[in-house]
Amino acid sequence: LMEVHSATNFVLEGVTLLNSGFWCLHPWNSTNVHIHHTKILAPSLTECKAYPRGCNNMDGIDVDSCTNVLIEDNYISVNDDHVTILSGREAPGKAFATPSKNITVRNNRLGHGMGLSVGSSVSGGIEDVLYQGNWMNETAHEWGQGMHIKSRITFGGYVRNVTWADDYFLHA
Repeated sequence: LMEVHSATNFVLEGVTLLNSGFWCLHPWNSTNVHIHHTKILAPSLTECKAYPRGCNNMDGIDVDSCTNVLIEDNYISVNDDHVTILSGREAPGKAFATPSKNITVRNNRLGHGMGLSVGSSVSGGIEDVLYQGNWMNETAHEWGQGMHIKSRITFGGYVRNVTWADDYFLHA
């Protein structure tokens, strides 16, 4: 897990993140984040069956309570969400999460995994998110890829102005 906390003007370029034990990349409470030309690789769900303790919940990128984020031109192949936008991991009733807003995820190539999502933690709110021009390969043994909005009923929050435009699913 690579955590980026309370950063300003953070750039991640040209690295490979391999086989994280949980979420692969987690920028949170940060502003002006640019992630590009990076590879994020984790075992597929099928490959996880060979691991003694399994290997689930290996999201690619989990953007949490961030503002002004651009994620582009990456290759992400994982066993859970490729990219998800979150806002708040705290327990119910604690309202210190800030919104995630002004986020663009574009021109990424996505291998194994479950797609592009918003949530499930949205307690601080999520707004102005654009997923555009991403290419997804779906394999026969995955749960299926797609576009997801998820929430936790006990946490509250809001989701506003989220767009998926010109994203493509390729079936292998």
